[in-house]
Amino acid sequence: MKYQVSHFMSGVLCDAVDGRHASLIDPATSEEYGTAPVSGDADVDLAYRAAAHAFETWRDSTPADRQRALPCITDAATDWRTTRGSST
Repeated sequence: MKYQVSHFMSGVLCDAVDGRHASLIDPATSEEYGTAPVSGDADVDLAYRAAAHAFETWRDSTPADRQRALPCITDAATDWRTTRGSST
């Protein structure tokens, strides 16, 4: 099974806007083990807009709100890694 990296913006996994991908190569074997999107200007613009939008609510949260949110974020990242088959 080949590994496919995606962008993650606004809670959604997505490819590069123009669809370009690069091969992920194992340096020990020179074998391709997956692909990753190649980001362009449009991807950077989308990421910037997504971050700016997320900041609108995050900046108004209290330190206690943020403290409660961080374990949930960690759990979501761990769950995502588990479903993707990554152990690191």
